[in-house]
Amino acid sequence: MFLSWCIRKKTGARICLECVFFLVLTFVTIAVYAQDSQNPLDLPITLTKEEEESLQRETLEDILPGIDESQRFLYEPEGRRDPFQSLLFGMNLENVIRPAGIEGMNIAEIILVGILNWGEKGRIALFLGSDDKTYQRKVGDSVFDGKIIAIDKGTVLFEQKVYDPFGNEKPPKRIEIKLHPKKEEGL
Repeated sequence: MFLSWCIRKKTGARICLECVFFLVLTFVTIAVYAQDSQNPLDLPITLTKEEEESLQRETLEDILPGIDESQRFLYEPEGRRDPFQSLLFGMNLENVIRPAGIEGMNIAEIILVGILNWGEKGRIALFLGSDDKTYQRKVGDSVFDGKIIAIDKGTVLFEQKVYDPFGNEKPPKRIEIKLHPKKEEGL
């Protein structure tokens, strides 16, 4: 701001004497104001003896009058899990490491791009993996969270492994992936 004012005065790139004076005056004013003002949090709090005694005598009943024991909140877990316990507690984390390739991909991470009919050998499904590589799978082959149980003309049926938050296996879930899904169904 000061330099542009000096340039308008056509004094060149040098800062004029008025600008230097104004800057020094501004910094001095700020420094004096900062020394004079005190933070109200730094001031000591002084209480009379009566105020100190009243603060020491106050109990929960004094602060919340009219609330008896029957109205207070009491948490009863009744078989619920401890909300502060990790959901991974007790799980064998060694098995969570994913292998390379399609064996390490979830069903949701692969896209069905084709189905080949090999006559006596049956049908083979072609998938595009999350690593942009194409993989071939047949009935009985596995992916990370499930396995293929059927391949039809336009669909592949997976049986997905499902676990509860404690790592216990639940009944499997069947997921059907269509080769040409309708627009409202999505991929």
